[in-house]
Amino acid sequence: MDTRHFVSNTLTGHSGGADHATLVDHCLTGGASAHTTQRVQQLQLPKPSQNEEIKDEYTFECNHNERYNLTEDFYEYEQGQADIIVKGRLKASLSFWQQIGAHDFILDTISNGYKIPFYSVPPHVILKNNRSALNHESFVDQAIRDLLVRHLAVECSTIPHVVNPLTVSVQSNGKKRLILDLRHVNKHLWKSTVKFEDIRTAMHFVTNNSFCFKFDLHSAYHHLDIFEPHTTFLGFSWIFQDEVKYFKFKVLPFGLSSACYIFTKITRPLVKKWRSEGKFITMYLDDGLGVHHDLEMCHKISTEIKDDLIKSGFVPKGGEKSMWNPSQQVTFLGYYIDCEQGTIQIPEKRLVKLKSTISSLEKCVKVHVRMAASFVGQVISMSYVLGNIVYIMTKSISIDILSAKSWNSFIFLSKESLHQINFWEDNIDKINSRPFLSDYSVHSIVYTDASNTGYGGYIVDAPLSTTHGMWTDSESTRSSTWREPAAVFRVLQSLSHFLRAKHIKWYSDNKNVVSIVSKGSMKSELLNISLDIFEFCLSLGITLDMEWVPRDQNERADMLSRIVDFDDWSVSDVIFDFLNYMWGPHEVDFFANDRNNKLSTFYSRFWTPNAIGIDAFTADWYGAFKHDILELPEALVDKVHLVTDLIAQCRSTNTIKGYYRAFMRWKSWASSNGISTEEILPAKAFHVSLYLSCLVQQCSSPSPVVTAFYGIKWAHNMISVQSPTDSILVRNVLEGAKRRLSVPVCKKELITPDLLDKMFNSLFVEGNLYNQRIISACLLSYSGFLRASELLHLKLGDVEFFTTHMRIFIEQSKTDVYRDGNWLVISRCDSKLCPVLNLDRYISYAKISDFDTFLFQNVTKCEHGYKFRQGNKPMSYSRMRELFIEAFKPFVSDIRSYGLHSLRSGGASAAANHGIPDRLFKRHGRWRSENAKDGYIKDSLDDRLSVSKHLGL
Repeated sequence: MDTRHFVSNTLTGHSGGADHATLVDHCLTGGASAHTTQRVQQLQLPKPSQNEEIKDEYTFECNHNERYNLTEDFYEYEQGQADIIVKGRLKASLSFWQQIGAHDFILDTISNGYKIPFYSVPPHVILKNNRSALNHESFVDQAIRDLLVRHLAVECSTIPHVVNPLTVSVQSNGKKRLILDLRHVNKHLWKSTVKFEDIRTAMHFVTNNSFCFKFDLHSAYHHLDIFEPHTTFLGFSWIFQDEVKYFKFKVLPFGLSSACYIFTKITRPLVKKWRSEGKFITMYLDDGLGVHHDLEMCHKISTEIKDDLIKSGFVPKGGEKSMWNPSQQVTFLGYYIDCEQGTIQIPEKRLVKLKSTISSLEKCVKVHVRMAASFVGQVISMSYVLGNIVYIMTKSISIDILSAKSWNSFIFLSKESLHQINFWEDNIDKINSRPFLSDYSVHSIVYTDASNTGYGGYIVDAPLSTTHGMWTDSESTRSSTWREPAAVFRVLQSLSHFLRAKHIKWYSDNKNVVSIVSKGSMKSELLNISLDIFEFCLSLGITLDMEWVPRDQNERADMLSRIVDFDDWSVSDVIFDFLNYMWGPHEVDFFANDRNNKLSTFYSRFWTPNAIGIDAFTADWYGAFKHDILELPEALVDKVHLVTDLIAQCRSTNTIKGYYRAFMRWKSWASSNGISTEEILPAKAFHVSLYLSCLVQQCSSPSPVVTAFYGIKWAHNMISVQSPTDSILVRNVLEGAKRRLSVPVCKKELITPDLLDKMFNSLFVEGNLYNQRIISACLLSYSGFLRASELLHLKLGDVEFFTTHMRIFIEQSKTDVYRDGNWLVISRCDSKLCPVLNLDRYISYAKISDFDTFLFQNVTKCEHGYKFRQGNKPMSYSRMRELFIEAFKPFVSDIRSYGLHSLRSGGASAAANHGIPDRLFKRHGRWRSENAKDGYIKDSLDDRLSVSKHLGL
């Protein structure tokens, strides 16, 4: 095959005129380097002694005198000693590549070197070295000498065609890396595409209980030589002994834009060979992963892969970079794969780095644009585990980054960006896990479309699920890019009772919708829609799988979006107010939609957002107790609202909301399964039994089933009808669900005074508000038997200090049903762990003076230490838990056995084991029952042994 490359026909002179790119057969250039006629003096390398040999375990023949002071390069050059020379190994193993059937292009590249794919010849230029290289002069000097000894670079007798800048990168661990800046050369290269095998490819092979091994290659790029005539474009210079010396790279450098492409192509024949032999191998550049379900077979495959790499000329690494002994836990490409648990997670090291970046962002009023970009990049790199949420919940920050004038500037973060940063701070640990096996089955299929007049959609195989709505005048003038995702959100709102807790395949004939809904948009108005969709789906447990469909396959939704109802009349607000005054108050608007409804409860022709039903003529126009109200004497009619007000307060607001949501889930399930409205309320016992049984198949704990049971019971009690939950059948189904789904209760370990002492000694610093916050919180929870919710809602006005004690008012407690409140007293003591002393100290550090200020809030770093953030908001439970873990993790073997409740139970157990009278003990802990109290106490070993000691044996 006649392979042609671009080289310059004027490389022998640079005095006048521009270089011209010419197609030349590479055979004509021979092995000679293109160069100028200017000569430079050769650099004299020091001669090593005979005792300074470095062993090469892979037996590569090399002159011992050329192994002087070798160092590991990590693509170019990086500080640190090593003993491997890689240049020329692939070419020496050419016969192996021929045996495995490598393509002629691969064989030519290995044999003659990589021919850089120029589409034009870079002009001759001598670029100055970057400042970072000049600042690390001694390091660069030594690095170049090492590169020469290892044949990775050579000194030029003439000036190379392109002299590229050198730069030095200093890593966080202090190691330095010499980098060749090839931006000038990269502008003249063809851009080739290649598909990398990333973690998604690897997870196609990984299954539960399988075994894995991984491997890495020494100085991977440096195995591949550069075609000799093209090395002149990889030149650089350095001053040795006040004289400029010129050099050029002989191997593939990291800075070349096509390097990833050619290296991936080189390794493909190896991967093809292994997979043809039935071996599950994935390679991403120089990182590889092997998988097999049998341990012994995995050992065998691991050995064979290592042998093949050596035969091919590649040098596999040992130590931490490679793991040749199979294991069920492995970290690959920045992900922690646990085959025993069947999950993939983000490693702790990456989480710590992300949290550190978040902490740095929160401390600054203005942040460096590179720091903000680093945060976005870190989050998005976790997308395989966290999902598309990484794109949506970083878009506001990306918009702020675009506002920067340059990469060296500082920016103010918007409120939306700060909200997204706080979201990741609070939730990154909660969502850091993805199972190998997920249920990807689709429960419903939805089609939507939008026109310039309205929107429409429907659920496939659900005849009563048609939705349609009209745009307002201002909305109709917006772009179709806005209307299409807005239509998705409106249809989603309209059909939420059908789609709750389901996996939905959602089709639209607009390609932008798929990206906007899944990943957000850099335009704020589109981003707001995607955030609304995300939050709405999150609240209802809906999973959307967006997909584009051609227009001719979306005709029904298109027809629905173009409906214009010219008979959709409504009365004016003035007339309605008059009618409501004369004959109201009215309860239901039976013929309306979301644009003209006069009451929050309304029926519409098609499903629209917030409509409680369609086709008003099929609805029950008489509500509960309607006949009783109609028969009341006129003097009692205006007192009906007194009953409804008290009914609304018969339970706490959260309890009623929970019951209501549980009943609405039953109503949605019944409607979608063909149960008539008349049989939903009151419901039949057998229908409810079927519903609870279906819930059991979807749940991993009995809690949703119990909630559904009591939600249905509550709804029937509200209208004073016989509840199906009184049926023996329904009760037996509930008991069966509890037995099947119940899991053992795993109680947390106790926090002891010894642990509190260690925590105090490690954290206490005079004047440090950040540390004093968690010290005070722990001591207060321990001594006051406080729940986390009670602690976090304490305000300054709830605390009173006295000479012998302090008094705390617990305004609202879980067991305080009638909101009487409760005063808690805590004594002063002489110990450094005195909760009164430490809380007083904390209030002083925080400079709290307003009685309405929450005691425990998030803080931010300022010039003189720390201060409360603006807004007077209590700290979240998850943030308090993080601080608790940081405080006690160094002193316990397994921090997962401890939680915030460990403080309450620890204090309670200490008090019980010291013989505190039961009445005082129970009052201090605010327990309503003996069982609840006893659940917090861990009896001492001596007390437990006393039972068997006094049996008279």
